[in-house]
Amino acid sequence: MKSTASKLAVALAAAVCLLHGEVHAAPPATCAAIEEDTDYSGNDIAQTIQDAAEKCCADCAKTPGCTAFNWSPNDQGSFTCWLKSVPANKVVFPGAGRAAKLIVPSGSCAPIQENTDLPGNDLGDPLQLDSATLCCDACSNRKDCKAYVWIQRDVGTCILKSTVGAPSPYPGARASTPTSTKPLIVPTPSPTPSPAQATCGTVESGYDYPGNDLIATSRANYQDCCIDCQTTPGCSLYVWGAGTCNLKSKKGARVAAKGAKAAVLPVTVLTSKLNKVQSAIYGTFPLPQTAYSFVPGAQWIDQGTLAVVKAQVEAFVINNLATNLSHGQEPLPMFTQEASLGISAYINVTSAGECAALTTAWQFNFFTYDTTSQYCLVNVNDADTTLAMLSAAGTTMIYPQSLDDAYKAKTTANVASNSACVAACQASNGCAGVVYSTSAKSCALFQPKPSNFANLVAGWVFNPVTNVDTGSVQYSRMAMSTLPNAYIKQSVPGVASSDACALAATKAGYTLFGYNSATKVCSYFAPTASTTKA
Repeated sequence: MKSTASKLAVALAAAVCLLHGEVHAAPPATCAAIEEDTDYSGNDIAQTIQDAAEKCCADCAKTPGCTAFNWSPNDQGSFTCWLKSVPANKVVFPGAGRAAKLIVPSGSCAPIQENTDLPGNDLGDPLQLDSATLCCDACSNRKDCKAYVWIQRDVGTCILKSTVGAPSPYPGARASTPTSTKPLIVPTPSPTPSPAQATCGTVESGYDYPGNDLIATSRANYQDCCIDCQTTPGCSLYVWGAGTCNLKSKKGARVAAKGAKAAVLPVTVLTSKLNKVQSAIYGTFPLPQTAYSFVPGAQWIDQGTLAVVKAQVEAFVINNLATNLSHGQEPLPMFTQEASLGISAYINVTSAGECAALTTAWQFNFFTYDTTSQYCLVNVNDADTTLAMLSAAGTTMIYPQSLDDAYKAKTTANVASNSACVAACQASNGCAGVVYSTSAKSCALFQPKPSNFANLVAGWVFNPVTNVDTGSVQYSRMAMSTLPNAYIKQSVPGVASSDACALAATKAGYTLFGYNSATKVCSYFAPTASTTKA
């Protein structure tokens, strides 16, 4: 009812504590004045049943990470205490229930060690907390917590530690200990590289690229952002401002930003040998068939990011098995950086063909399949209409999504034609696609990255005709296609989606229609009568 998927790691931490019967001395349960007809929407980490709102306060106090609660009726005729990690998203309306904030004793911690991790010794699963200060409070109020690490991922993430352990460098991580614990002794970092040692590209001054953030690190000098980006899986550029490096997975739209500094990691030319492009068809007629192409021993993901994603997906599988796949358990996040990395993961996928079918079913185009673990990693790329992908036979098709520059093998000038560009790609093992500019006569070749594992497959798929069933209407869809304007009989503006356009065309008696998602215009088509056939 009130849970959101992005907050589930915290819920699991509370569940594990209760299941194993761990008992910690709870701080005194003190809450602020109860707010009537109020809820703090989302951020739920646990729930209890109580007959009075005042009793929720004690439940919140003994639940790690809880800072607020809402008390409201449930479907069973009793009342639920919704315990929350953050008193955010306040809403007030009749019947919202009763809410209050927990008054948590302030913690006292040693000075924060920037860009420092404390691997291992985790106390349960991470807590979702907005700042290192709140993480300090959470650690200080647990007798078994001897240190913490806080990092900004897709949400603020607080990891409590049972022992300090050995510090190690990690961009963006902030580590400390309660004052009752022996302070951290962090090795002296290496000297900051001089600008000549930096390997990032030309620095742009006064521009930002909003979105696609991985993590943020604190750096007084923007040149240090380059090193952070190099050591962060999935990072391809940084934007620095006000002492903070925002490390990003890819470029968004460029906007002016006073005082900002931005630079892109250089694209490493792919020199390792790749296998030839192969093509296959998944499915047997009369069942749906999916044609796709692939390069064995390759991947559409860099090696560091692959290691992070695989480790977190494996942990997801272990956690699900530990809960006995119970329907009573909250759903668990598969990995923490899904949105920012642009990767959707699927497990128990039996073949590269099934992975291709999954990819095109969700209207994406690029995937990496691991035949050993049966993981299907689908790339969520930006929309584009300039990339032509090749099959094993050399036939090309314009794809509706782009590939990042990280997969650009080389760009050649003075190429006479698109056909010559495609021929150059065919002559290069592993070359998967091209972008040809008629005006500049430039030819860019794209290919996946060579994998350290022979069992990986880098694939691409685009089914131009897909069948859609909305429950109200069934229709076939061809992306990036239209009919000449001469066939348009009526245009309807302000249509929300292609599904709505299909339904409107059916009601108007038309079997052919076109939808422009940019202008929100739905066009009804009617063919002209044949002059040669009755």
